[in-house]
Amino acid sequence: MDQRIRTQRMRILLIAPYPVLPPSTGGKIRIVRIAEALVDLGIEVTVLTPFKPGQKRHRRDVAFELRQVVYPFLLPFLLTDRPFPFMYLVSHHPWFGRSMQSWLRTFDLVQFEHVAFADLLHRLAPGQPVVYDAHNVEFDYVRQECGSEWTRRIAGDRIRGLERILVDESSLVLTCSTEDRNRLGELYGLAQEKVLIIQNGIHSPVSPMNGTATDPPWSDRVARLPRKAMFSGSDVAHNRQAVAFIVQQLAPLLRQTCGFIIQGECGRRFLNQGGDNVDFDPHWNTFRQYARPGVVGLNPVVQGSGSNLKLAHYLAHGMPVLSTEFGVRGFMDVAPFVHVRALEAFAEALRSERFEPPNAGAHLARLSWGALAARLRDSYLQLIERAQSPAKK
Repeated sequence: MDQRIRTQRMRILLIAPYPVLPPSTGGKIRIVRIAEALVDLGIEVTVLTPFKPGQKRHRRDVAFELRQVVYPFLLPFLLTDRPFPFMYLVSHHPWFGRSMQSWLRTFDLVQFEHVAFADLLHRLAPGQPVVYDAHNVEFDYVRQECGSEWTRRIAGDRIRGLERILVDESSLVLTCSTEDRNRLGELYGLAQEKVLIIQNGIHSPVSPMNGTATDPPWSDRVARLPRKAMFSGSDVAHNRQAVAFIVQQLAPLLRQTCGFIIQGECGRRFLNQGGDNVDFDPHWNTFRQYARPGVVGLNPVVQGSGSNLKLAHYLAHGMPVLSTEFGVRGFMDVAPFVHVRALEAFAEALRSERFEPPNAGAHLARLSWGALAARLRDSYLQLIERAQSPAKK
């Protein structure tokens, strides 16, 4: 290994197409936690994002450097999901990278989060190592977020083109699961040896809070029911579909048996649809108030891409988990600790199955952000050494 690389701090740039703070969605959590874990390993990390109105440009509460670019293009934030998905809207970003070319070239390695800013590739130095962190198969994911065939066609064509560029031009592609790796191979001919699977992770397994002072704020009706179940998620299509299933199909079958909490922004559109055994808490940062070993974590997802970070978070909090088979993708090493059922069997499972807290600690340790970042660091070193080796000859 090149001695210069060993002794100098690596400078890594992560390019994100949205503000990453607060880390309130799966993608933001992945970016922020990986950046923090890389800093803990002695790497100098900068995260580049668009500026969000109302958010401080300089943050002292994060370990990495946060650079937010101010540019006069608010359309993605004003028209999010109307009618096109955010990722399509933000992929049109006039002037974003025009003045940054010299700065971009100062980094040892540049990592693209998602595909929206793929056009910044042409502003990098020749031979500068590039990594594409594929949170999802974006072509599939964006099409699922569209509400009509014409938006699916327009958005899908653009995102597929950007995704192909990043897959082709990157030195390394990160995926969350073998399913995503295989799908990218089908779409773009991505060679498996060019892929590193970096799963979505967790902090070290959490000791659940105890005591009456921190008891979950259930409604009286839900608190009296013998079983509690929780679904947590951000406001994206596959989570909204899962909430609709819980509110409209599952909860009505279990009015006398099970109380439900819909936690996170995924429930905002359903606040007036829940029955008397459904509570809503739409705040992004209240997960720990409800995550207890006695509460069943639900993951009734049947579409999407990447992996559902909520499943690992449920397990890390000592919660038994009830999931579809699709919902376990990307976490097959902890699948034996999950109750996997078809959607039509969820009601009977919650009515009659015994849910014990999972004993998944040893397996979850491999999903810590620190362990995942250590694998990334080793791959970064190899890429940087390879990029510098011609200069040594």
